[in-house]
Amino acid sequence: MDLFRMRCYVSVAENQSLSKAAHEQFITQPAMTAQMNALEKEFGIKLLDRGQHTVLTPAGEMVLNRFRDILAIYDQTVDEVRKQEDESYGLVRFGWHGPFNWLGVAEMVSEFCQEHSASSIRLTIDTWASLLKQVCAGDLDVAFMEMSEVEANDDLGRLDLLSEGISVVMPLNHRLAGCDRVSVGDLRTERLFMPDPDISPQFFKRLQKTFARAGIRIERACVGNHYEATVALVAAGNGLTCMPASMCRNFDSVVQVPVSDLGINMKYGVVWNRSTVGTIASELVAVISNWDWSFKGV
Repeated sequence: MDLFRMRCYVSVAENQSLSKAAHEQFITQPAMTAQMNALEKEFGIKLLDRGQHTVLTPAGEMVLNRFRDILAIYDQTVDEVRKQEDESYGLVRFGWHGPFNWLGVAEMVSEFCQEHSASSIRLTIDTWASLLKQVCAGDLDVAFMEMSEVEANDDLGRLDLLSEGISVVMPLNHRLAGCDRVSVGDLRTERLFMPDPDISPQFFKRLQKTFARAGIRIERACVGNHYEATVALVAAGNGLTCMPASMCRNFDSVVQVPVSDLGINMKYGVVWNRSTVGTIASELVAVISNWDWSFKGV
């Protein structure tokens, strides 16, 4: 019996459908049916009752529990072996969000690699919420975070780095483009939109509440978590958006103006999983800690 057949069986049990399980495992429904038939033949007993929904027999329930245990042990073993191998080769799994030239992180990574010539960094770019989940699961060693996403957790190490304000981003020819600062009230007649709130759920909740108190509704743009797409919409005259002040400096097609009375800052730092972080990852944290971030905040 192979592991794929076990995964197919678990998928059928969880979806209660051969077709859904086939889609999940990237095979055809006849191929999934053949896998289940072969499994029942191997055990010599009926495991599935096939009707409108595919349900397990009592024997099938027992097999499901055993397969889940086996697959969990196998996956954990693979993760541990890969982590040990990564550590032996000096590989650090680093999570980041946003343009890679933002906040000077490219220079910081370059400095780390020069100081640790036998080491390398595997970069994962994702939303802050997703990066935090990956650190907690041990899939990332270190992640740069917007720290409002990070709740108190004894399993996580954290290092707060810097804080900066929020700017409203507008086209070059906008009526407010020449202002040094604007207030929330100045934006009441504007269309405000944001990229996917899943980038940083806690931050977007705070931002939404603040604008709601001023009677301003923030729309959700269909641009996912791509800042470049958001900026392109602003430059094309489709409305205004809000971004960290430093991130706006990467784009010359728009103007960023600080919002004086918003009362919300982005707080950045790094987190790591205390139980899984290795020596090389700890050295990356040390480089991050000693890096001069001060001139990049607002």
